[in-house]
Amino acid sequence: ARPMPDPPPVTTMTLLVSFIRFPLRVLSGPIPAWTGSYDIRRKLYSIRFPKISLFTIDKVFGGWQKAQKTHFADGGVFDQIYQPGK
Repeated sequence: ARPMPDPPPVTTMTLLVSFIRFPLRVLSGPIPAWTGSYDIRRKLYSIRFPKISLFTIDKVFGGWQKAQKTHFADGGVFDQIYQPGK
């Protein structure tokens, strides 16, 4: 009997390709940690979710203190739009 050949090496790319070849329904659940590095999981999640732009409170609202004063203090934006019981 001939000996079994060694399996091909598992690289980031071969792992990624094997996951992409699965039906998308397989990827509908959480991606397990054993898929390897952060880069692999990031690529797999990018298949399912669109890229979003992130922002900071400092850049958009001028910091937490200013945001608190403008939006959540008495008479702020929240008080103007909140309608109890509706």
